[in-house]
Amino acid sequence: MSTISNPDITFNLTTTPESIKNAPQKVLFIGQKLTSGTATPLQVTSVGVNQEEDALFGRSSFLANGIKAFRKINKVSHVDAICLDDLVSGVAATSSISFAGTATADAIWNFSIQSAATYTFTLMIKTGDTAIQIANSAIALINAQTDMIVVAGGASPAVTLTCQHKGTIGNDISLYSETTSAVHVAFATSVTLWDCPAKSEPGDNTSR
Repeated sequence: MSTISNPDITFNLTTTPESIKNAPQKVLFIGQKLTSGTATPLQVTSVGVNQEEDALFGRSSFLANGIKAFRKINKVSHVDAICLDDLVSGVAATSSISFAGTATADAIWNFSIQSAATYTFTLMIKTGDTAIQIANSAIALINAQTDMIVVAGGASPAVTLTCQHKGTIGNDISLYSETTSAVHVAFATSVTLWDCPAKSEPGDNTSR
Protein backbone atom coordinates (compact mmCIF):
# COMPACT_ATOMS: atom_id res chain seq x y z
CA MET A 1 0.00 0.00 0.00
CA SER A 2 1.46 3.36 -1.06
CA THR A 3 1.31 6.48 1.05
CA ILE A 4 0.86 9.91 -0.50
CA SER A 5 2.25 12.79 1.51
CA ASN A 6 0.69 16.19 1.15
CA PRO A 7 3.25 18.93 1.83
CA ASP A 8 2.24 21.80 4.08
CA ILE A 9 1.95 25.07 2.22
CA THR A 10 1.96 28.37 4.04
CA PHE A 11 0.66 31.58 2.49
CA ASN A 12 1.66 34.93 3.90
CA LEU A 13 -0.75 37.66 2.85
CA THR A 14 0.62 41.17 3.14
CA THR A 15 -1.65 44.09 2.45
CA THR A 16 -0.35 47.19 0.71
CA PRO A 17 -2.07 50.53 1.29
CA GLU A 18 -3.50 51.81 -1.96
CA SER A 19 -5.22 55.15 -2.27
CA ILE A 20 -8.41 55.22 -4.26
CA LYS A 21 -9.09 58.44 -6.10
CA ASN A 22 -12.25 59.75 -7.60
CA ALA A 23 -12.54 59.47 -11.33
CA PRO A 24 -11.18 62.60 -13.06
CA GLN A 25 -13.87 65.20 -13.39
CA LYS A 26 -14.22 67.76 -16.18
CA VAL A 27 -16.06 71.05 -15.96
CA LEU A 28 -17.37 72.96 -18.99
CA PHE A 29 -17.86 76.74 -19.01
CA ILE A 30 -19.77 78.57 -21.75
CA GLY A 31 -19.74 82.35 -22.01
CA GLN A 32 -18.76 85.52 -23.83
CA LYS A 33 -15.18 86.55 -24.39
CA LEU A 34 -13.79 90.01 -25.02
CA THR A 35 -12.14 90.99 -28.29
CA SER A 36 -8.75 90.79 -26.54
CA GLY A 37 -9.23 87.06 -25.98
CA THR A 38 -7.25 84.73 -28.24
CA ALA A 39 -9.52 81.68 -28.05
CA THR A 40 -11.46 80.59 -31.12
CA PRO A 41 -15.24 81.01 -30.64
CA LEU A 42 -17.53 77.97 -30.63
CA GLN A 43 -14.67 75.53 -30.09
CA VAL A 44 -13.83 73.57 -26.94
CA THR A 45 -10.76 75.15 -25.37
CA SER A 46 -8.76 73.48 -22.60
CA VAL A 47 -7.93 75.93 -19.81
CA GLY A 48 -4.85 75.38 -17.66
CA VAL A 49 -4.34 76.34 -14.02
CA ASN A 50 -1.98 79.29 -14.58
CA GLN A 51 -4.65 81.92 -15.26
CA GLU A 52 -4.67 81.08 -18.95
CA GLU A 53 -8.28 82.22 -19.02
CA ASP A 54 -7.16 85.85 -18.94
CA ALA A 55 -5.35 85.58 -22.28
CA LEU A 56 -7.87 83.20 -23.82
CA PHE A 57 -11.06 85.12 -23.07
CA GLY A 58 -9.98 88.58 -21.89
CA ARG A 59 -9.04 89.37 -18.30
CA SER A 60 -12.25 91.29 -17.54
CA SER A 61 -14.66 88.95 -19.31
CA PHE A 62 -17.50 87.15 -17.61
CA LEU A 63 -16.01 83.86 -18.76
CA ALA A 64 -12.53 84.47 -17.34
CA ASN A 65 -13.96 85.76 -14.07
CA GLY A 66 -16.21 82.73 -13.72
CA ILE A 67 -13.29 80.35 -14.20
CA LYS A 68 -11.14 82.26 -11.69
CA ALA A 69 -13.92 82.11 -9.12
CA PHE A 70 -14.25 78.36 -9.72
CA ARG A 71 -10.49 77.86 -9.30
CA LYS A 72 -10.65 79.39 -5.82
CA ILE A 73 -12.68 76.41 -4.62
CA ASN A 74 -11.47 73.71 -7.01
CA LYS A 75 -7.86 73.65 -8.18
CA VAL A 76 -7.96 70.04 -9.37
CA SER A 77 -10.72 69.45 -11.91
CA HIS A 78 -9.96 69.89 -15.58
CA VAL A 79 -11.65 72.92 -17.12
CA ASP A 80 -12.87 73.25 -20.71
CA ALA A 81 -14.60 76.30 -22.11
CA ILE A 82 -16.61 77.26 -25.17
CA CYS A 83 -16.47 80.99 -25.77
CA LEU A 84 -18.81 83.21 -27.75
CA ASP A 85 -17.88 86.36 -29.62
CA ASP A 86 -18.80 89.63 -27.98
CA LEU A 87 -21.27 91.96 -29.70
CA VAL A 88 -18.57 94.28 -30.97
CA SER A 89 -21.05 96.55 -32.73
CA GLY A 90 -23.53 96.34 -29.87
CA VAL A 91 -24.21 98.67 -26.94
CA ALA A 92 -22.73 98.17 -23.47
CA ALA A 93 -25.10 98.21 -20.49
CA THR A 94 -24.60 101.08 -18.06
CA SER A 95 -25.64 101.93 -14.53
CA SER A 96 -25.17 105.13 -12.56
CA ILE A 97 -25.15 106.33 -8.95
CA SER A 98 -25.60 110.03 -8.24
CA PHE A 99 -24.44 111.82 -5.08
CA ALA A 100 -25.33 115.17 -3.57
CA GLY A 101 -24.45 117.27 -0.55
CA THR A 102 -21.70 116.88 2.06
CA ALA A 103 -21.16 114.01 4.51
CA THR A 104 -22.44 114.93 7.97
CA ALA A 105 -20.71 112.01 9.76
CA ASP A 106 -17.88 109.53 9.35
CA ALA A 107 -19.02 106.33 7.71
CA ILE A 108 -17.93 103.16 5.96
CA TRP A 109 -19.51 102.47 2.60
CA ASN A 110 -19.45 98.81 1.57
CA PHE A 111 -20.62 97.95 -1.91
CA SER A 112 -20.29 95.01 -4.24
CA ILE A 113 -20.59 94.56 -7.97
CA GLN A 114 -21.80 91.22 -9.33
CA SER A 115 -20.22 89.07 -6.60
CA ALA A 116 -20.01 89.93 -2.91
CA ALA A 117 -17.42 87.19 -2.48
CA THR A 118 -15.15 88.49 -5.23
CA TYR A 119 -15.84 92.18 -5.76
CA THR A 120 -16.69 93.90 -2.49
CA PHE A 121 -15.30 97.39 -1.98
CA THR A 122 -14.93 99.46 1.18
CA LEU A 123 -14.79 103.24 1.03
CA MET A 124 -14.03 105.33 4.12
CA ILE A 125 -16.14 108.48 4.21
CA LYS A 126 -15.10 111.37 6.47
CA THR A 127 -17.21 114.18 7.83
CA GLY A 128 -17.12 117.02 5.34
CA ASP A 129 -16.41 114.88 2.29
CA THR A 130 -18.24 116.31 -0.68
CA ALA A 131 -20.31 114.36 -3.17
CA ILE A 132 -17.62 114.92 -5.80
CA GLN A 133 -14.89 113.56 -3.50
CA ILE A 134 -16.91 110.47 -2.67
CA ALA A 135 -17.72 109.82 -6.32
CA ASN A 136 -14.10 110.24 -7.41
CA SER A 137 -12.90 107.92 -4.63
CA ALA A 138 -15.43 105.28 -5.69
CA ILE A 139 -14.32 105.51 -9.33
CA ALA A 140 -10.65 105.09 -8.38
CA LEU A 141 -11.44 102.17 -6.08
CA ILE A 142 -13.38 100.28 -8.73
CA ASN A 143 -10.90 100.88 -11.56
CA ALA A 144 -7.99 99.72 -9.39
CA GLN A 145 -9.47 96.21 -9.74
CA THR A 146 -8.00 95.37 -13.13
CA ASP A 147 -10.16 92.34 -13.87
CA MET A 148 -13.48 94.01 -13.10
CA ILE A 149 -16.35 93.29 -15.46
CA VAL A 150 -17.19 97.01 -15.43
CA VAL A 151 -15.34 100.29 -15.88
CA ALA A 152 -16.20 103.24 -13.65
CA GLY A 153 -16.30 106.79 -14.95
CA GLY A 154 -18.69 109.64 -15.50
CA ALA A 155 -18.89 113.27 -14.50
CA SER A 156 -18.75 113.74 -10.72
CA PRO A 157 -20.75 113.70 -8.56
CA ALA A 158 -22.17 110.76 -10.54
CA VAL A 159 -20.52 107.38 -10.99
CA THR A 160 -21.27 105.60 -14.25
CA LEU A 161 -20.55 101.88 -14.47
CA THR A 162 -20.14 100.49 -17.98
CA CYS A 163 -20.07 96.77 -18.65
CA GLN A 164 -16.92 95.51 -20.36
CA HIS A 165 -19.10 93.38 -22.64
CA LYS A 166 -21.45 94.63 -25.33
CA GLY A 167 -25.03 93.43 -25.38
CA THR A 168 -27.78 92.80 -22.85
CA ILE A 169 -25.63 90.45 -20.75
CA GLY A 170 -24.64 93.50 -18.70
CA ASN A 171 -28.24 93.96 -17.58
CA ASP A 172 -27.80 90.95 -15.26
CA ILE A 173 -24.99 92.50 -13.17
CA SER A 174 -26.04 92.84 -9.54
CA LEU A 175 -25.26 95.80 -7.26
CA TYR A 176 -25.33 95.88 -3.46
CA SER A 177 -24.62 98.76 -1.11
CA GLU A 178 -24.71 99.54 2.61
CA THR A 179 -23.28 102.16 4.98
CA THR A 180 -22.54 102.16 8.69
CA SER A 181 -24.03 105.60 9.30
CA ALA A 182 -26.81 107.79 8.02
CA VAL A 183 -24.82 109.86 5.55
CA HIS A 184 -27.60 110.04 3.01
CA VAL A 185 -27.03 113.77 2.69
CA ALA A 186 -23.93 112.91 0.70
CA PHE A 187 -24.90 109.44 -0.36
CA ALA A 188 -26.80 108.06 -3.30
CA THR A 189 -29.65 110.34 -4.24
CA SER A 190 -30.57 108.25 -7.26
CA VAL A 191 -29.56 104.98 -8.84
CA THR A 192 -30.13 104.05 -12.46
CA LEU A 193 -30.22 100.30 -12.95
CA TRP A 194 -28.42 98.54 -15.78
CA ASP A 195 -29.87 99.36 -19.13
CA CYS A 196 -28.98 98.03 -22.55
CA PRO A 197 -31.62 97.78 -25.28
CA ALA A 198 -32.08 94.35 -26.80
CA LYS A 199 -30.42 94.26 -30.18
CA SER A 200 -30.22 91.47 -32.72
CA GLU A 201 -26.94 91.14 -34.55
CA PRO A 202 -26.44 88.71 -37.44
CA GLY A 203 -23.60 86.28 -36.88
CA ASP A 204 -23.18 87.14 -33.21
CA ASN A 205 -22.60 83.51 -32.18
CA THR A 206 -25.60 83.76 -29.80
CA SER A 207 -23.89 86.31 -27.53
CA ARG A 208 -26.22 88.62 -25.73
